Amino acid sequence: MALFYFPGTTDQGKRIASTTQEGTFSVEVGDQVFAWRTPLGSVLPKKVCPVDGEEMSGAWTYCPLHGEKLTTQE
Repeated sequence: MALFYFPGTTDQGKRIASTTQEGTFSVEVGDQVFAWRTPLGSVLPKKVCPVDGEEMSGAWTYCPLHGEKLTTQE
């Protein structure tokens, strides 16, 4: 395993990504590009399918099984 640390802001001081807002960011290491989509589900509260109550990722908007809009877990 290798850990890479990099600044969370651009040269102009703008954040490279928000963990809770929709967007993307990528990091180049040598000739490889690693890309992520945000929001990151690990930092958001879980959501629940209104059809069967199954817990889903907080980053998802719709249930992948039923197509229904997910609700925030209380």
